[in-house]
Amino acid sequence: MFSKTRLQLTLRNAIVLFIILISLSIALYGYMRVQLFNRVDQTMESMTTRFGKVLVAQATDAMPTLELSAPAFPLRQAISARLSNLDRPVYQLLWLSEDRLVSQSMMKELIPDLSEKEIQQFSPSKLNEDPQNVKIGEQYYRVITLKDQQVGYMVDANGGIREPIETIQYITNITTETDMLHSLFYVLLIGGGLGLIITILAGFYLADRALIPIKLSWEKQQLFVSDASHELRTPLSVIQAHTELLLRHPEQTIEQESRYISTILKETKRMNKLVNGLLTLARVDSNQTELELKPIHIDKVLNDVINQMNYLAEIKEIVIQTELDEAVLVHADDERIHQLLIILLDNALKYTHEQGFIRISLKKYTQTVIIEIVDNGIGISQLDLPYIFDRFYRGDKARSRADGGTGLGLSIAKWIVEGHNGKIHAESKSVGTRLVISMPLLTL
Repeated sequence: MFSKTRLQLTLRNAIVLFIILISLSIALYGYMRVQLFNRVDQTMESMTTRFGKVLVAQATDAMPTLELSAPAFPLRQAISARLSNLDRPVYQLLWLSEDRLVSQSMMKELIPDLSEKEIQQFSPSKLNEDPQNVKIGEQYYRVITLKDQQVGYMVDANGGIREPIETIQYITNITTETDMLHSLFYVLLIGGGLGLIITILAGFYLADRALIPIKLSWEKQQLFVSDASHELRTPLSVIQAHTELLLRHPEQTIEQESRYISTILKETKRMNKLVNGLLTLARVDSNQTELELKPIHIDKVLNDVINQMNYLAEIKEIVIQTELDEAVLVHADDERIHQLLIILLDNALKYTHEQGFIRISLKKYTQTVIIEIVDNGIGISQLDLPYIFDRFYRGDKARSRADGGTGLGLSIAKWIVEGHNGKIHAESKSVGTRLVISMPLLTL
């Protein structure tokens, strides 16, 4: 029944976990790439700044234009001297206005291990001014292209033709950084594959864990419906049977059929009590039942309940002993506290033999109110004790049904106590039962 739900939860959990894993991997790769290339760009930007300072220095030497002919090579030497202080080699290329490279014979040295033909792949017409990566063979280079610079002219041997130098490029080898990023990419790719398997397993585990409370709730619901149906069917069957007996003798008087009518009335009351209990718990489950809290004297409420139950106690010749502190103030719902005490005293009277006793005490402490209800009745077995607050649970079903019990009273009692931020627990040995309720004391 839950296989389809487990599969759906597994897939959803796995997808969410895998998306998180992939997002973290992409973020890590992006962060490393940005950090590595930013460091390279900072070095190259340092180069452009230093080259600009050289140009300014040359211009102050009364040179309106910088002609990169043989007499201007001190400029190249000055740039090379400044580059020697950088933490990585950065190379400079000068391009003429027609997208031609200043010849290697003029520049003395361009980029080691690259021919002038290979260097043509850095042509400014192929690149924009943003930092870019260019692959040549198995090597990767980072390129910064500065166009429309007008830094000078190249003059022919006779000094007649002057071609403007409009573009400057700064280039450095980034093969090490690129290989590092490739290795990181493959590691993340393999990790993503393993992560997919792990996320599926984790998704299955989380789905299985998530289904535990769902299964428990489903089982409780099924048990609740089954027990409720069983409990309602019994009084309905009795009512139907006795009604049919009445219809067999329509000529008889009410007095003659009183025993059937009495049974019908008794089962109707029992069914009404059961339905009210079911409605209360249903409202509790749907959070529709709210407690109307206000300051009340719980000792007065307890006295009222004891007076109300004394009549039943006298019939069974049961002695109710009390030891109640006075003026005990709590923040509570008056009607619910009354209902709680009725449930507990009613249970004590049902399961205490004739000529037995019930002892009720109310003690006020610094921050707590303690109510104890002790009887010398039939007690509760140790096997049943952990379950007495469960719905429809009864240790002796035949005895409870005969006494009119529904198996809901202690469930409602527990909800009332917990709704007042209190606790309730039961103790029992071979004979007798002790119920202890603790609630917060209201101090003014």
